[in-house]
Amino acid sequence: MRTLSKAEKLILFESAPIHKAVLRLVVPTILSQLVTMIYSFADAFFVGRLGDENQIAALSLVFPLYMMTTLLGNLFGIGGNSVISRALGEADYTKARRTSAFSVYSCVGVALVFSLCLYPALNEVLYFIGASANTVGYAYDYLYVVLILGAVPTTLQLTLSHLVRAEGASRQAGFGIMLGGILNIVLDPVFMFAFNLGFKGAAIATLISNCVSLAYFIVILFKTRSESFLSCDVRNYSLHVGGEVIANGAAAAITILFGSTSNIVMTKTASAYGDIAVASFGILQKYMTMAIFVAIGIGQGIAPLLGYNYTAQNYRRIRQATRIVVGADAILAAVFFIAVESFTVFFTSLLTSDADTAYAAAEFVKIGYLGIGGTIFMNFFISAYQAYGSWKSSLLMNFVRQIVIYIPNILIMSRLWGVVGLAAAYSVSELVAFVIALIIFLRLMKRIRKELTA
Repeated sequence: MRTLSKAEKLILFESAPIHKAVLRLVVPTILSQLVTMIYSFADAFFVGRLGDENQIAALSLVFPLYMMTTLLGNLFGIGGNSVISRALGEADYTKARRTSAFSVYSCVGVALVFSLCLYPALNEVLYFIGASANTVGYAYDYLYVVLILGAVPTTLQLTLSHLVRAEGASRQAGFGIMLGGILNIVLDPVFMFAFNLGFKGAAIATLISNCVSLAYFIVILFKTRSESFLSCDVRNYSLHVGGEVIANGAAAAITILFGSTSNIVMTKTASAYGDIAVASFGILQKYMTMAIFVAIGIGQGIAPLLGYNYTAQNYRRIRQATRIVVGADAILAAVFFIAVESFTVFFTSLLTSDADTAYAAAEFVKIGYLGIGGTIFMNFFISAYQAYGSWKSSLLMNFVRQIVIYIPNILIMSRLWGVVGLAAAYSVSELVAFVIALIIFLRLMKRIRKELTA
């Protein structure tokens, strides 16, 4: 795979035809997210073939804790991506090198601390978020492998993908994520069934895949260092850029924290209705994730282009790119909504061989998926906030979405309508949050237009 020169990377951001630039940045990111989606789906599919509702429920339980690695990856990866892309727009290449070095080594240090702190309290944490005697053992085995042993590779490969994407190397970033995802799909049945390791085998497959993905990014950065604006040289590590990276990354990281918190509340509330309710929520998560991953691919792919042209004061290019992405998100929302709502039982049956769980999950998914359009558009709005360095807007939106709207809806609607209320809480919350996010986004774009065309 040919690496773009420094000049070609800058041309892509500055003057390449806008459709070509968007496609070049977005398509590899979407493909990598699709593979990530497929391997996430594959985990659920293969666990479902075990025919054990307790292991399906355990997969729901580990999700919010596993997302903590995404939180750390986003903190330093998306934070670094935002700072680097805007630094390139200002031709401040020293800042880009310092930012990448800060992001890499800070990610490693924080991931190590996280795993060491979680290990002694892992059982207690699992019971707190809704594990039962039937599910805690499965969840513990999975998280021990992925979070305790694998915190650094799991987190760092995600951070590096964001940093590589910041300078326009979207193909390399996408390939690294796809490599790990495809390997995970291949290894899942090997460890789960051939080696008879069951749910723990899925965790081992994930850890190996993340290590391979990390190795790829390390090799790429080493081989292309002469044509890269990035640096992993520890001598470029500087705390001077740390505040800006963390300010921008914190919004993305806290988004995951808010999401994990609301997922824990949902799982804890659903556990009162039994393990099938927890499993149903887990299946809804998987099918929401299908659309969300594609939306994230669009948002993350376009973010460096928006950030670069914001600091380069090219509002026309920002407006053109935004129109393309909004159209793509509208099509995406329609396709996923029609497909899942039309064939719900078929889709839920793919993730469990237990008929009762499949039908219960189908009702949950039908109601919960009504809010998918709001979810997809909010992913773009939040990516745009981060690209422009408007971390306060991103943080505010996610706080309102997850803490102010979603959690109260879970508690109130479940009390009023039981399991049906739990599913409805998701769709209602996403649609209300979408309206608020749209208002914030339009106000931000109005400010940017005045700022760049004055």
